[in-house]
Amino acid sequence: MVICFADNARSQQLRPQNSYAGCQIGENNSIFNTPVDQLPVHPKSSAWIANIGTAPLTIGPAWGVNVVDNSTPSRKFKFHYTPEEDHVPFQIPQGIDRRRETGSLTTDSNNDHHVIAINRETCHVYETYQDGIPGEDWTAASGYQYASTSHALPQATTDAAGLPLLPLLLHLSEINSGAVNHALRFTSCTACISSETYLWPATTPNGSTAPNRPPMGARLRLGASFDISKFSPKAQVVLTALKKYGMFLADNGMSMQVQTNNDCNLDPTVSAALAEISHARIGASNFEIVEMSHLKESKSSSLAKSANPVKSGHQEVATLVGTADPVLILQAGNAALPLFAWANKANKGAVTWVQTSGPGQMTPAGLYAPPRSVREATPVSFMASSVADPTASITINGTIVPEGAIRIDTGSSRTYVDKKGNSWLADTLGLDTAAYSVQHDDYPRKVWGEIEDAHLYESYIYTWGDDIAYPPFVLANGTYEVTFLFGHGGCSGTYNPAQTFDNGLVWGPMMVEANTSTLTFDIGAATQNTCRTPASATISTQVVNNYLRIAVRALGGTNSHSAPFLNALQIVPVPVQR
Repeated sequence: MVICFADNARSQQLRPQNSYAGCQIGENNSIFNTPVDQLPVHPKSSAWIANIGTAPLTIGPAWGVNVVDNSTPSRKFKFHYTPEEDHVPFQIPQGIDRRRETGSLTTDSNNDHHVIAINRETCHVYETYQDGIPGEDWTAASGYQYASTSHALPQATTDAAGLPLLPLLLHLSEINSGAVNHALRFTSCTACISSETYLWPATTPNGSTAPNRPPMGARLRLGASFDISKFSPKAQVVLTALKKYGMFLADNGMSMQVQTNNDCNLDPTVSAALAEISHARIGASNFEIVEMSHLKESKSSSLAKSANPVKSGHQEVATLVGTADPVLILQAGNAALPLFAWANKANKGAVTWVQTSGPGQMTPAGLYAPPRSVREATPVSFMASSVADPTASITINGTIVPEGAIRIDTGSSRTYVDKKGNSWLADTLGLDTAAYSVQHDDYPRKVWGEIEDAHLYESYIYTWGDDIAYPPFVLANGTYEVTFLFGHGGCSGTYNPAQTFDNGLVWGPMMVEANTSTLTFDIGAATQNTCRTPASATISTQVVNNYLRIAVRALGGTNSHSAPFLNALQIVPVPVQR
């Protein structure tokens, strides 16, 4: 079931242009939230664009955002580049509980590891870069924390431009709401960036000494004449934002790559829209760099002159409604189970719910009773609104999966019935992960030999070293057996698990996880490194709060870590013994 939450604060009070988890992200008069479609072109725009490289625009998930609250433990870090933050506690979830770029448990230095957390009660934001494993090593290369509406700019932070991450991160709810009202962030190759200077609001330079390269902080906007009419509606939402708000050059990395929240992969229609933009091969020549120096109030502040006549600290902000999980999977046949959302600002966060379409029944308190059965995936919709301000709401759209055991044919676009008559769902539920690839290893016919239900192994997904995580399954409390099916396709004979690719990634051990139950699984040991040989790992877990969270996590050390993959997934409820 796909459930998409969108902030819809329609109050007569000031409507925040950017919000997350019920918190306003940057004041509307922040330069990050200021439109630039009418600003003049920078005098050096043509030269800089000509030397930014030939790579086309790509957009895709890079990392997730951790939503914490006042109960989350705070701990102090030891930072290498930002020692001024050493004395301030950070609320960062521990171990497998945290969303983290390129895996929650990896420790290699070949890949970036950014973490973002926001306290939904205080609206305080925490960001770290290249941290160790919390609980084992409370160190990181850099860290930065700030109030979500602060104008203060850091002198050093977790990206090369010295910019905060969250205000520039594209996320699911705003795309589904139909409007993105803030700037985005993108990376470029080191040789494509000037290290000689930087542009406000960036606070640090980084790059090369080559001439006529754009500096950190350069703000590109998509040209007004670029035709977006042939793109899908959700792709147009993103492209419109690039025309109106643009994107900041914020870090070294892949050229012309915009980073989004991992939650964009939770909705297949949104991930398809981002892929559509990437496949369009929109070159840098379609962009221009804007001149913003006349809007700078102070080099240490993101406040934009004349962007909003209301003074900072005196804005009456509309109530916002948020949720920690923008996508859920619900199942037919269950008793009434709670959905969770909150309103920030008034009446202690109370919300009231209504069902707007689909089967089942929702109570005002947020208890949803699914139908007794469905024959196929079935859509359902709800709305949660603030009790204090009914105009502030979230819209929830979803699909109910059939009752009984849940079986997912990972990577497959169609339902499959196995030899025992069990039905496996097509993989349309979305993933809470960064970039991943769907592989089809089904040619020539019977390439997997005579193994039973070879179809389950012919399609699979793999990541470039990131965790594979499903959205939460909302289920009845009890015991469940979760089975992960694996088979290394795309090769023949045996493979070398130590052979590295893409920044030291290897076909190595993975951790399978279901709630608090974990198991380290090495497919190489299970199959003697034999290609197209099925293997599986089963763990038993308890569901005590109606939420089942499932993941396959990367493991690794100093110079490499594993690249998780998954062929199929099965969740079976264990009957209660009487």
